Parts: sequence; C-alpha cells; structure tokens
Amino acid sequence: MRKKQWLGLVLFITVNQVIAAESTDEQAVEQTVKTSVWNSEAELGLVMTTGNTETETFLLKAKVINTREKWKHIVRGEALRNAEGDDVVTAERYFLSGKSEYTFRRRSYVYGLITYDDDRFSGFDYIVTGILGYGRVVMDREKLKLNLEIGAGGRQSEPEIGETNNETVGRAAGDFEWKISKSATFIQELSTDVGEDKSISRSLTALSTKINSYLSSRIAYQVRYTSEVPPGIEKKDTELTFTLVAKY
Repeated sequence: MRKKQWLGLVLFITVNQVIAAESTDEQAVEQTVKTSVWNSEAELGLVMTTGNTETETFLLKAKVINTREKWKHIVRGEALRNAEGDDVVTAERYFLSGKSEYTFRRRSYVYGLITYDDDRFSGFDYIVTGILGYGRVVMDREKLKLNLEIGAGGRQSEPEIGETNNETVGRAAGDFEWKISKSATFIQELSTDVGEDKSISRSLTALSTKINSYLSSRIAYQVRYTSEVPPGIEKKDTELTFTLVAKY
C-alpha cells in the first residue's frame, strides 16, 4: 500500500514538473516573440540617372530589420544594372550595408556600421567603410521622427588604376520621417563621411504613398557626391526613381 502511495506521489510530482517545464518553455517562446520583431521590404522600379551613368534602367533594393529588446539590426542591399545593344553594360552598381544599434538610454544608442559600395562607373573597384559611433533620437512623435548620428572609423578604396587607399574617416548622419497623412510619408536621409583624402556625401529624399497594407509607391531623388575622383569621372551622381515597395 505504501509503495502505491509513494508511486502515486512520485508520479504526481513528475507530471507537475513536466507541465511546469512546458509552461516555462511556452512563456519563453512567447517572450522571444514579443521581444524579437522582424520587418522587411523589397523595392523595384525604373531609374533615370545622370552623371557617370546616363541611362534608364531597373533598380532593386531590399531591407531587413530585426528588433529585440535593446538591440536593432539592419541589413540593406541594392543592385542597379543595365545593358544596351550587344550586351553593352551602361550602368552597374551594387551596395550592401550592415548596422547594429544598442540602446543604452531611452533616446541614446551606440552603433556599428559597415558598408560595401561597388560602382563600376565610379573609377573605383570598391569602397569599404567601417564606423563606430553614437546616435540620438532627437524626436520620436507619432508623425515626426528624427535621428542624428556621429561616428569615426576607417575606409578602404580600391581605384581601377593606382594603389589601394586606406584612410581614417569621421561620419555625420541624420534620418527624418514625417507622416503627412495615413497614406503619405516623407523621408529625408543625409550622411557624409569625411576622410583624409576625400569626402563622400549622400542624400535621399523620398515620398511614399500607401496603396494597401503591404504595397506602396515611392518617388525618390538620391544624390551621391565624392570630393576626389579619378580623372575623367564626375564627382556627382544623381538618381530619380519611381518604385513599388512591398513590406512584410
């Protein structure tokens, strides 16, 4: 009789432990889901360029954002290519960046950023930049958002003709977003990387109009300016884009 009682007691405790363990695992999964959010978007459209590449072509962009507790990770990719006639390439550019942010106060964060830029018509085989810096959420309202950043790091440039150039750079950047209405959003992104030998600045001005919950149209004007370029290369490139953006 006592053996049955002990056996029943052991079985009761074991079952409760299993149920408690399963409940803890479910809570952990729910907590992970709550604190880890994934967002992504893909952008495709027509591009009209001036400067080093004067043509009409197609542009593909992609962005993935993962937010979890105090961390935020952002990966961006961009590809532009056009061929005319007998497969004569008139525009070809690839861009990839990765950024991680760690929020240590309500409106303050530190970040690490690395970018890879390969523009076949820029006079450089590639430009790689790595930055560590500080960011501040200056404005975080329902309709208005503004982030400002500063940082420092290094840049490596590989010209088509000449030696590889390594230099120290300082960075300043800002992102502004204005929700004009429920369907329209204005975006302004500015950045400048000032190095010992050259400075590279970028500006993106865009207006997005929501079509439905997942699809938007976007018109954007982008300017890239490099202070020092190889002979025969223009310092300023512009892009006027009309795209469709799908968000997931």
